[in-house]
Amino acid sequence: MGTAPVPSPAPAPTPRVERDERTYRGMSSGQRRDERTGRLLEAALDLFARQGYVATTITEICRVAGVAPVQFYGSFSSRDALLERLYDDVAAATLAAVVEAVADAPAELQARSEAGVTAFCNFLLDDPRRARILSVEVVGVSATIEVRRRKALRAFADLLLAQYLILEADAADSRRYDRDRMSVVAMALVGGVNESVVDWLLRDDGRPRTVLIRALTDLVVVSARLHGRGGPRRTGPAPAGLPTPDRRTGEQADGAGQADDRADRARQVRESPSGPRKPGTGP
Repeated sequence: MGTAPVPSPAPAPTPRVERDERTYRGMSSGQRRDERTGRLLEAALDLFARQGYVATTITEICRVAGVAPVQFYGSFSSRDALLERLYDDVAAATLAAVVEAVADAPAELQARSEAGVTAFCNFLLDDPRRARILSVEVVGVSATIEVRRRKALRAFADLLLAQYLILEADAADSRRYDRDRMSVVAMALVGGVNESVVDWLLRDDGRPRTVLIRALTDLVVVSARLHGRGGPRRTGPAPAGLPTPDRRTGEQADGAGQADDRADRARQVRESPSGPRKPGTGP
């Protein structure tokens, strides 16, 4: 009786290579997708800022980015989705620049206001494309993007409010803020600062940027002092050019006093039963 043949061992299964682990030119598919996404974002930043979001097509974005149109949808579901991501990136980077500048400034109202305003203006105006994405091209695009825009504005307002409250705790004169009122003021300031930067960008009339920064810094400082609980109690000098009663010169005070005297005499004449006297007549 013969010996049964011994079956040969089955070949070992070939290890499965996941799609994201395949490499091409030294990059995995995930790395290549991230690299394409970065190029699409950069192309969109340039095109949206230069010719406007509405006038820009996905085909143009892909052409500038050097990406095949079919690959666009591996990164974004739509052109709106691309704008949303671009807006989020610019808003986050702008806020981070402001937070860093404020954190590095002395814990004093004037210093931190100037640091925050300067960082905000410089970050956007050093690359005007950022300003257009943050404040121009996203307006009115869709309800979804509007929600993101409102959220970003609120984040800036919350940062400003937080600084007011921090400085309140450290203030030598124990100035206190009404949180609800200052929340409204903070949002109004963020909107005003934002629109002022946009107007400055669109006018492009050659004025030095320091004019914008100083004016907006004064706006933030004066608003904080004006809305402090109990009135505008100041621990330092008021911003240059701010008219306050205690800063009038002697001549201004004398002139104001003379004007008050003339107003009083005119009122007395009007209220006299006999009415105003004619020139040259006696009592």
